[in-house]
Amino acid sequence: MNPLTFFYNLVKEKRNYAVAESYHYKTPSPIFSTWSLKSAVKEGYKKNPWVYRSVFLKAKAGASVNWYVADSDGKKIDGHPLTMLFERPNPFISRQDLFELIIAWLELTGNSYMKKVLVGGQVKELWPISPDRLKPVPTKNVIKWMEGYSLDQSRKVTFQPEEIIHNKYFNPANPLLGISPLEAVAKSVDIDNAQKDFNLASTQNRGVIDGVFSFERNFASQDEADAVSDRLNEKYRGKRTFGVLGSNAKYIRTALTPVEMDFLNSGRKSMEEIFVAFGVPPVYAGIMQAATLNNYKTSELVFWFGTMLFLLDDLKDTFNFSLSDQLKPGEQLVYDLSGVPAIREAMLSKTKVAKNLYDMGVPFKQLNKIFKLGFQEFEGWEQSNPLNQKSMEQESQSERSTSKRRYTLVEKRASNYNKLLKKQEKLNQKVIHDLLQTQQESIFDFFDEKGIVTQGIDEKIAESASLWKDALEKIYIETSLFFGADMVIEKRSIEDDLAKEIENYLYQEDVVLTEISLIDETTATKIVDIAKEALGTGATMNEVQQAIVDCGIFDEKRALMLSRTITGTASNLGQIHGATLAGATMKTWTTAGFEVRESHQALEGQTIKIDEYFIVGSEKALFPLDNRLSPGERVNCRCTLFYSVGE
Repeated sequence: MNPLTFFYNLVKEKRNYAVAESYHYKTPSPIFSTWSLKSAVKEGYKKNPWVYRSVFLKAKAGASVNWYVADSDGKKIDGHPLTMLFERPNPFISRQDLFELIIAWLELTGNSYMKKVLVGGQVKELWPISPDRLKPVPTKNVIKWMEGYSLDQSRKVTFQPEEIIHNKYFNPANPLLGISPLEAVAKSVDIDNAQKDFNLASTQNRGVIDGVFSFERNFASQDEADAVSDRLNEKYRGKRTFGVLGSNAKYIRTALTPVEMDFLNSGRKSMEEIFVAFGVPPVYAGIMQAATLNNYKTSELVFWFGTMLFLLDDLKDTFNFSLSDQLKPGEQLVYDLSGVPAIREAMLSKTKVAKNLYDMGVPFKQLNKIFKLGFQEFEGWEQSNPLNQKSMEQESQSERSTSKRRYTLVEKRASNYNKLLKKQEKLNQKVIHDLLQTQQESIFDFFDEKGIVTQGIDEKIAESASLWKDALEKIYIETSLFFGADMVIEKRSIEDDLAKEIENYLYQEDVVLTEISLIDETTATKIVDIAKEALGTGATMNEVQQAIVDCGIFDEKRALMLSRTITGTASNLGQIHGATLAGATMKTWTTAGFEVRESHQALEGQTIKIDEYFIVGSEKALFPLDNRLSPGERVNCRCTLFYSVGE
């Protein structure tokens, strides 16, 4: 055959693989994909470890997420029929199994189907149908989109479009059928599989002849040639495989060397391509050559934020579209990430992330929405960080000198200070104890309603965030003003300036947000640990609640500890700003004289400039109980500072 003719016929035969599929069908008929679930499982999932691992991780991760119906404000609607449907899709399959199945189907074929079973107009059951059994039937009507779905090999419409929930990965050539990650990386999988097959064959006597001994004379028979070949192979068993031809031997190599094949690098390249297609970081999948604890945690977050959230959003959009007739205006199905360890850990430190974004200029209103901080609207929350405004550090020299001339520093005595501090602690203790009691009641109501104690605790605690914010802002401002204004003469005239200084500092350093984060993280961690331990021993819900009460997380003792720490922080905060306004330039660390930490005792009498940091142990602090300090250096600290004017 003429080479040009052969090439033309080849291109003609394969042309449909190089162009998008047409949607101008003359007659409606099912679309039968050439990519089947059976072949995907056989050649990919069962045969290739990287495919198996990718599908396994995504299916397990997606199935671990709970779903519920929320109102327009994002709050869960208790007892909604769709919430209960997703918890128990049908009598024979659990939520976990259902989601593992539909996500695995998506990864392997790009499509997953569920049949809705209606009773009295309500969807009562969901039944998964294999992508190999169900096929979409397009239509030539451009405004109808599709006729429905055919079952098995039927050429007729078996189900109407509204009867099926069809999740699929986007396919620009055919919007009725999805493209799977496995299909996109099929060649890499084939190469990887072929290399493993070759290695297996090579292990079994190398699989191919390494070389041939060619002799000038012919052997009398094949048996004679085989006997020579066997003797050579016996001599070099495990090293080479030889063939023998004729006499007066010359050796001719016929196999590629390992360097030529470069199996290692080629295999690594295939592995990377497979993981990229599935969106699974290699370290998270178990490739541990360069793994560390930090990059493993990072890869886990990348997996969730860069892969799983997109998948869950796709599922959510399809569910809400397909089940829209089961939802009232403003309602929607949403997924709950509070039970995901990686997300939970990230959200516990969300205030630190929010602070960084806030410092970069993101308005608090947006941060409150993105991170669900739970704060109510307040004046100026749509504006960016007050750091962009005039602050204490940014005041001009003339303004600073004016402030210094207006006030005179008053020397305070330690005994007087400690008496005032204890009095203020008692006032604040009641406020904090009332907040803890409110939080306890809210969480215990949650236990009674849900019967679960390890999921959703963070969210329930976060509901009280606005109460904590209002109370702590008041405590910080009032306590700081009390101790700050008491540092100087002309107390009345200093309060306005001092209040602005303190409020500005609270916003700059996110003191209140950090305090709430620490309190909530400790509360949530203790509750979850105690609940898990109690439930593990078969304790009842009442016994779990009693164990939480007994641990002291909500009692007077903890309220006093929190009050002492917060009051001490506020008093030192007020003093340093009051002293700065009064013209002080130096500060001296003074301990309480009893039960003093060694790291604090080492600072006794140390004097530095007012804007410099003390080194407390190995940590930096502007003043005692500075919220930069870890709890070990901060909680229950009774130290304070004295101020002076000097070089």
